[in-house]
Amino acid sequence: MKSHINFDYSIKGYTVKEKIVSEETANALCALSLRLISNGTTIRGANDAIETKHSFNNSNELFWIPFIMLTPIVEEVIGTTIYPSYFYQRVYTYGATLPEHVDREQCEISASIHLGSDSPWSIIANDNTINLTKGDALIYKGTEVIHSRPNTYTGDYYSQLFLHWVTDQNNIDKNNPTPQEALRVYEKQFRDYYETDQRRQRTGTVHQRGD
Repeated sequence: MKSHINFDYSIKGYTVKEKIVSEETANALCALSLRLISNGTTIRGANDAIETKHSFNNSNELFWIPFIMLTPIVEEVIGTTIYPSYFYQRVYTYGATLPEHVDREQCEISASIHLGSDSPWSIIANDNTINLTKGDALIYKGTEVIHSRPNTYTGDYYSQLFLHWVTDQNNIDKNNPTPQEALRVYEKQFRDYYETDQRRQRTGTVHQRGD
């Protein structure tokens, strides 16, 4: 248990941590989010109750890096030991809205980090209007704080990184691989690729002798 707790978070259920990442870091992450869209490696929003069709979503493993690095900072802000549950990154586009909702149990503690945009867009938390600037985070009790973006977005892009934690490890989202699980998968893929590449370098073919 941490010794310090943010007053706003304790009373209101949310707080804004200004410049939780530097502007340079936000720029780099925003550039990555736009590049992933341009490369066709993101998924357009499902157009359901929460996920607007005016968005692109991804869970690229590179976003694990700020997730891990920011966990102790968020712990210090809220005064509680937390465990990474899952993350995702979303770029909202022209026409997007976000209806009122609370998050599921795997998002007990959440952070919405603004990476960059070409137009401002307010978020409402428990009827209070909040305007995030680049690098700022809204840290909130995801399962308790009602949040939304009722105004239609009028810019071309609004990039956010969503980080979610739990206080009970049993509630971690099991559908999202941990860094250790991802490492096992990609290490095997690397070894398969490397073995094939080395064979090509030695023999000029990917086939083993006798194939």
